[in-house]
Amino acid sequence: MSDGGIPLDLESFVSLLEGLLTINYSAFASFTVVAWDTCITLDQEIEYIWSQSPTSPLKWLFLFNRYFSIGIQLIFLLNYNGVLKILGHGINVCRLRFTLQSLAIQALTTSAEAMLMMRVYALYNRSRMMGIILAAVLGGELLSIIPVYAIAIPQMTFSIICSPLPSQPTSLFFGYIVAIALIVQTILLLLTLKPTLAAVRAGWGRTPIIVTLIRDGSWSFFLQFAMVLLNTIFNNVLGPFRGSTVAVWQMTFLSFASCRLALNLYGLGGGTAPIGEAYQLSTNIEQPGNLYELNSRCDVADDQVASSTNHWHSSISQALVSRPNPRPNGRGSCLTAGDRG
Repeated sequence: MSDGGIPLDLESFVSLLEGLLTINYSAFASFTVVAWDTCITLDQEIEYIWSQSPTSPLKWLFLFNRYFSIGIQLIFLLNYNGVLKILGHGINVCRLRFTLQSLAIQALTTSAEAMLMMRVYALYNRSRMMGIILAAVLGGELLSIIPVYAIAIPQMTFSIICSPLPSQPTSLFFGYIVAIALIVQTILLLLTLKPTLAAVRAGWGRTPIIVTLIRDGSWSFFLQFAMVLLNTIFNNVLGPFRGSTVAVWQMTFLSFASCRLALNLYGLGGGTAPIGEAYQLSTNIEQPGNLYELNSRCDVADDQVASSTNHWHSSISQALVSRPNPRPNGRGSCLTAGDRG
């Protein structure tokens, strides 16, 4: 092994080159996916996100999650291609690099969780108690990871590509991150499913807003937790090269999941209603000084509108206020209190 950490024997050197090539391919592929997803949803982003008020927290969380991920992955791609030339600069540089990489992933994770929490907050009609609970969950998560960063990372050993080698501190770090992620994601999933399942029992299970909430909440939970778990397994079991291939994909899927959650909700009212639909529902996700209006459609007979709407609002305490208005065909049309036209 040379002073710079480069193996001198041919077999190890070839293995290193193969590993670096695999990581480079993975970094390029993950960057391509996140850039592609940005391009194909840019029209929705402009329509639904850019039009939000500058004081809208959801707007800035969305933009951070999308473009911070692109910027960080571009840095990783340039590094793995040798442009930044970080390889072989000693353990202190590797420790700093791994810390920054972990903090970047944690920032994307926290941003995605904050977007999920805003949705849960709206589902509970902006309940003060729910706001306190969600703030406590987020604050508790951030405070709880500080000790593991301070204890585990200084004791880690690193490979030539600055990925942590399998060791007890590495297992401690990734195991703790997995446990925290599982706890937080489970709490958010349960808080989302409770009111939406109540709505299903009330007869609203086929409305697009309910289908979207259940579907997106479920796949987001499994996707985000699966990526954290895979990152842990690859780093602790399969070695540093394969571990590095997963880290970049974790950032890609975090960005994809959080951005799609927002765009799917906003896009509910973008389609054309099929013939025979009875009325339109509109849900308002409100924050102080902001109104996020999300439209969806459902097929409910006119004589069910008033009772079902009242039961819906009281049963799940959601910011979903429907008012039947007459239409020329004799059916009702539900508009929210926040509708502007």
